[in-house]
Amino acid sequence: MIKELTQDLINKVIAVPAFENRVGTNVGGTSADPSMIDAPVPFAWIVYGGSSPGGEVGQEYREVLYLFNVNVIIKYGSDQADLLNNQFPILEAVQQAVAGTKALNNSDNWQYLGDNLEAVLENRMIYTMRFAIIGYQKTS
Repeated sequence: MIKELTQDLINKVIAVPAFENRVGTNVGGTSADPSMIDAPVPFAWIVYGGSSPGGEVGQEYREVLYLFNVNVIIKYGSDQADLLNNQFPILEAVQQAVAGTKALNNSDNWQYLGDNLEAVLENRMIYTMRFAIIGYQKTS
């Protein structure tokens, strides 16, 4: 289910036109692949953050909470108008593309858990947006 949820999240984020297909994933951690740090902005990378089991649902299924981070890198340093009118709307577009949407037949909708500023670099800012989803797995 991790693979399918990750792919669903990639598909939703890559649909944000500003990224122009600059969306990827990596395994663990919060840092991008070093080769990505100089990539043209904006871009995003998706990190699977882990899961935790929930309760039993009937006799055949159990809930599992899956956590993901979408790290969004936007341009920084031009001017306030660009930041407000062009860069921050990218964060909103990611939230709208994912939050409340269905991922799989055996899952609930994506939940938006908030975001925070991770870093301000010379010419870019890195935001981490957190999403969660409850999936249902067979118990046996």
